[in-house]
Amino acid sequence: MLGTSRRHGRFSESGCAKQICSGAQQAAGSDSQRRGAVARGTAAALGWENRMDREALLIEVGAAFKAVRKPSQSEIAPHECLECDELRVAFAPYESMNIPEKILEKHRWDMPLLSDEAKQYYLSAWLTKSTEEPESDYTDAILSALGADHRWQPATPYTDRQWRLLDAYLEFIASNCNQFDLEHVVQAQLKLEERSPNNAFKRLRAKTHAP
Repeated sequence: MLGTSRRHGRFSESGCAKQICSGAQQAAGSDSQRRGAVARGTAAALGWENRMDREALLIEVGAAFKAVRKPSQSEIAPHECLECDELRVAFAPYESMNIPEKILEKHRWDMPLLSDEAKQYYLSAWLTKSTEEPESDYTDAILSALGADHRWQPATPYTDRQWRLLDAYLEFIASNCNQFDLEHVVQAQLKLEERSPNNAFKRLRAKTHAP
């Protein structure tokens, strides 16, 4: 369903998506002061100056998620409601990288409705649009999803390459966003570090950006 970007002071989602996100956001609230303090730093101070360029990132998005299995129509959204029914019907005919722009635009806020498996499969569509247009609702939608503990455990776990791609994506966005969005990038990065096997990115960034 259509929403309004957070960067303009308003953020709306479909009714079903809003209910799903509200619980995840409340669970994450205890870390807000720590995250806010980190976000007041600059992208360079966080070690985000060495990033993939746009073209390389777009290529890697396609490559990293190429082997993900396409979910069946019934697997796209697990909840039974009119909004999820509409999403299942809308996405089922298309490969992740071939969703018509009008359909993806209509459902740009509906990532919370996707199942774990469908999120892993269709995430590349959002990543592509966000990389092409960093100051966009697609970026807001991804940062919101990455910052929430909701449906990140598909039956086939995310690969190391996919986690590295998401890390590179956040580095790219951090260098192409305003200060408001930078705070949400930091929140997403902290969550990514928690989800990745053995907190691999903490060690990688410490090694890569050590003085």
